[in-house]
Amino acid sequence: IEESYKVKEPIKAGNWFNDASFEKAMCCTRCEENCHYPGCVLAPSPAFCDVIKGGHCIVCSGKCPTSFHVKEKWRYVTKTKKVQMTLKEMQQNYEKSKTEREKNLTYLESLETSMKHLTAEKSQVLDESYNHVVNLEKIALKVESASTLVQLDFLIEKMKEAGDTKRIPVVTRAYTTACVLTTAAVQLEIITPFQLYFNPDLILRNYQVWRLITNFLFFGPVGFNFLFNMIFLYRYCRMLEEGSFRGRTADFVFMFLFGGLLMTIFGMFVSLVFLGQAFTIMLVYIWSRRNPNIRMNFFGLLNFQAPFLPWVLMGFSLLLGNSIIVDLLGIAVGHVYYFLEDVFPNQPGGGRWLKTPSIIKMLFDTPEEDANYNPLPEDRPGGFAWGEGQRLGG
Repeated sequence: IEESYKVKEPIKAGNWFNDASFEKAMCCTRCEENCHYPGCVLAPSPAFCDVIKGGHCIVCSGKCPTSFHVKEKWRYVTKTKKVQMTLKEMQQNYEKSKTEREKNLTYLESLETSMKHLTAEKSQVLDESYNHVVNLEKIALKVESASTLVQLDFLIEKMKEAGDTKRIPVVTRAYTTACVLTTAAVQLEIITPFQLYFNPDLILRNYQVWRLITNFLFFGPVGFNFLFNMIFLYRYCRMLEEGSFRGRTADFVFMFLFGGLLMTIFGMFVSLVFLGQAFTIMLVYIWSRRNPNIRMNFFGLLNFQAPFLPWVLMGFSLLLGNSIIVDLLGIAVGHVYYFLEDVFPNQPGGGRWLKTPSIIKMLFDTPEEDANYNPLPEDRPGGFAWGEGQRLGG
């Protein structure tokens, strides 16, 4: 019968580059595998090779430590040879392989059972913890305490990991996730901001239509400005979707499309390359106009009513040395939507100009709602110290 075996084969020098001893193979002597070949040129020793992470190889079958690896001018090759075996020897080899296989299968089945059990327990604990925190939040003396929000954020992240994200509204979940993933891709240098920014010439002439969307997803490198925008985006987007747009996902999506289209048109005249921050201000403006009786507290220094929140944020941007054009654009677009949707239809001779297309309603609106769904109250501003508020007379 034919039997496979491995031998060390010298690497033949094909040009002057190989003759200079740069071309070597990174091999595991325990697994007898070529972990990095060809291409392992720059690493002077196995410890510096790209396939070594945390002192172990990420390529070989055994994920062996660095000490089992060598970088030499040879590589492993698999060859076959014919050997003679008795029937008894073949039966022994078969039984040995069968026993090892059954042992591995039993081990895998045990791991799968344990994993399912632990996953079920984790999901149950997260669900109970979330409900307890939400209930405590309702009876708390202080509206939207920072500690409660931190606990909610922690639980929401854990629910995302467990795949239990039904409590996060679908549009808020999709948009915030897209923003975080886009920023992560830029941070990891998978893509660059030059591939994302808004450029009408590239969109019209080179058909790079993705820029119409990606410029709303990037908020700059990870830092204070990014975290500030993400917190406000998530809070106020979620409160709008769970509040005045509750059960009207299609209308919420249409508001996104209308606001994005209007900002894109205005953006061509004010030379803005990223419109995500303006979009966040638009959401804050719409929420603040629909909750005029809520009193806000900004960093414990300023007390005001909710409709002034976008202007306070604009002043804060000005103090930080940022351009206020972005904030003004968000306020302007938010006011246009608020006027056409909430003000003009109630005026004498007015009417609704903004009507959600039937196709969007068909795609996003669902006839049934989850009776156990417990949204965060919209009448709470949902920020930290800079977004804490109380309803007048409450």
